[in-house]
Amino acid sequence: MRDRVKAGGSLLLIADHAPMGAANQILARRFGVDMRSAYTSDRVNYDKESGNNSFLVYTRDNGLLMNHPITKGRDPSERINRVMTFTGQSIKGPEGSAVLLRLADTAKDVPPPSQADIQAAIERARQGGGSQGQVPPGMNLPPGATAARVQLPENAGISAAGRAQGIAMGFGKGRVVVLGEAAMLSAQLAGPNGMKFGMNRPGIDNRQLALNIMHWISGLLK
Repeated sequence: MRDRVKAGGSLLLIADHAPMGAANQILARRFGVDMRSAYTSDRVNYDKESGNNSFLVYTRDNGLLMNHPITKGRDPSERINRVMTFTGQSIKGPEGSAVLLRLADTAKDVPPPSQADIQAAIERARQGGGSQGQVPPGMNLPPGATAARVQLPENAGISAAGRAQGIAMGFGKGRVVVLGEAAMLSAQLAGPNGMKFGMNRPGIDNRQLALNIMHWISGLLK
């Protein structure tokens, strides 16, 4: 894969929250990309509607959505202004790579919980204390404990400052985009209330982001 991209191919590598990062680390390292294989949260730059501090918001106003041909598009109709991610990991590209989705200094990476932590959080959720559970959203939750109610603890983890959830780079004659979260380019409904995840969530530009990424790695976007 590395040689193919270097010779002029392209690669879109998407690795979600733990443990998915661990499965992709070997390939990522071939392109100089570090994956932390954790759960990234931010107590400041998250989606207030869901109340989930791992649903991260990237805008031009908060300075976390960076300028790049992918975020600019070919004309104003393709310009990206707001992107959301839905519980992912942090990544860090090599020197010379361009950041698309920059994590704020307030972002943290929370290591995967132990099985004991998972069971304890599930029990708390069953007893009505799901909002303080330590189980990452969507992970082994009982009925009624939705992703919006179970969030990552604010005092856990290590700093993710200087890292990202999306990068782009040239590699030899080819192009590479790496994302640290997968649901942003999906279209899902979750929980009993059918919460919208990914490209079908209103008020965000994730669908256009997906198109722009494909245009850039194909060479249509310069």
